[in-house]
Amino acid sequence: MKLRAVGGIVVSSLLLVFAGHTCCLALDQEAIAWIAQHAIPLESLEPGTGLADLQPLRESLSGARVVGLGEGTHGTREFFTLRHRLMEFLVASLSFRAFAFEFPYGEGELIDQYIKTGEGSPADVLARVYCTPWNHQEMLDTIEWMREYNVGRSRSLQIGFHGIDIHDGDSSLLIDAVLTYIEGVAPEKLPEYESRLDGFRYRSMYHISVFSDADGSCREGLEWVVDDLEENESEYEAASDSTTYDVMLHRATLLHQRADLYATTAQQGNGDNLRDEYMAANVLWLLNHLGGKIAFSGANYHVGKFRNLAIQHPTNPETKTSSGWHIGQRLGPKYVVLGTTTKSGELAIFPFPGGRRDQWALADVPRVGFDGHATLLRAADIPNLILDLRLAGESETGTGWMAEANPLLSIGTAYIHGMSHTYKLYTPLVPCFDLIAYIETTSAPTMFEWVPMDDLEEPGA
Repeated sequence: MKLRAVGGIVVSSLLLVFAGHTCCLALDQEAIAWIAQHAIPLESLEPGTGLADLQPLRESLSGARVVGLGEGTHGTREFFTLRHRLMEFLVASLSFRAFAFEFPYGEGELIDQYIKTGEGSPADVLARVYCTPWNHQEMLDTIEWMREYNVGRSRSLQIGFHGIDIHDGDSSLLIDAVLTYIEGVAPEKLPEYESRLDGFRYRSMYHISVFSDADGSCREGLEWVVDDLEENESEYEAASDSTTYDVMLHRATLLHQRADLYATTAQQGNGDNLRDEYMAANVLWLLNHLGGKIAFSGANYHVGKFRNLAIQHPTNPETKTSSGWHIGQRLGPKYVVLGTTTKSGELAIFPFPGGRRDQWALADVPRVGFDGHATLLRAADIPNLILDLRLAGESETGTGWMAEANPLLSIGTAYIHGMSHTYKLYTPLVPCFDLIAYIETTSAPTMFEWVPMDDLEEPGA
């Protein structure tokens, strides 16, 4: 029997094994049994490997108009590959056609153009988006699958890529589209539109980091544009068509949303709640604009139904309300959310997504605590699974853990070792999520390089 020193005391490996077993016994065995009984084992995490194991989700998702697909971290490969598989399932089994991403709208239009026509370069677009760290092979693989699916299909049967975020993006993509539209429907107003819009041109969220709009003049100008489009709806629709007008009004609204977000952040120190409120509005606009059904993909926090969630920041505690909560208030049970989590492996972290490869790094999945939700999911001894939390009866034994505010892995674009608010939330799973996916061991995506900030050019330059 091997012996090793622990704190100056020689401890038998047998005792260590026993101690670990005792720790395991401390878990809720009824909860573990319930999870094992109701879990949907995943045969694969890789797209293109068939959908037979996902068929039990048909009933779980059949009544949804919007399905939230969450990411426990933005830097986990398997969260993206599972999302890709779920997208395949939603298209093949439930006739989903629209996919909304935590991604800027203008750049999303460029991706959508590619998957529907083959025009453009999605890799170039991903390299220009600075906030959301989706500049990797797994995201590109998803886009290429969407393009391949659309080839040979009519527009009515094609799937679409849509950005709903306002946190980043090149504002010129939206501004130039609005100006081109006005030149066609009301050319006499073009100089006024240029005056109102050109002051808000920027290439990324980092290029406008000094924006505060202290006197409100920029937002006032953008609001004038939105008001003019709304007040002249009949005239502008008659000169174009209702669909084009609707999209143009939405582009102008997005510009005002962004300015409001940046000014609020500069003046109050945090605009997260406003960002989530606007993202929810953009998902609902897309649902109304397109009809049908939509999958909304983003961080667990954004897609989850969180209301006044306490963020345990050491110096600035706050409460946050997510996009998913706003969507759930509008759609009720027709909004269904699937979150993802893990307990071990590696991930990519993004201290600042600039132009050098060494500006992202690898890190071990941080430990969120023995009382974390993933501990119970792991104890079910099913390496990769999806669990429909709504199957729990009100008085059923082994289900109380879902309503306990225990730690859940949550990493966006910032992770600081030892600062727990950057990598975990204290939350019950229910009612924030309807389903949860657990993946035993994870890895980092295959990252690409970003375009250096100083090398970004205006679109079309």
